[in-house]
Amino acid sequence: MDEGEDSRLMRTKRAIRSLNTVPLAYNHQQHNVLESMRGSGGMSVDLYRPSLYDKLALSLVSPLPNEHDFAFNVCTILSNEGRHVLQLSHCPILVEHMLGHTGVYRDCKCHGYR
Repeated sequence: MDEGEDSRLMRTKRAIRSLNTVPLAYNHQQHNVLESMRGSGGMSVDLYRPSLYDKLALSLVSPLPNEHDFAFNVCTILSNEGRHVLQLSHCPILVEHMLGHTGVYRDCKCHGYR
């Protein structure tokens, strides 16, 4: 074996070794913290509860115009009577985002009037 083949063989072994140490699946459980540990660690115990309309709300605040069109089309379809109906009580921020596209925004001084 000459020196070139030897160094190539060493690089191949090193690449195979590093490839075998990379996990093949992501461990989502590492982000789950018990509520008792959250309280003792000073973290918030109010966990986020996802809504069915979160992606729709994100589409409305997206800077991409195609996302706005998509979101308004979905809202139009869901506003018709049928099997799947838009439930604004599940995500009331949708109304604020839609009104924001027309230029109507909530006045920050009115927060106390709720």
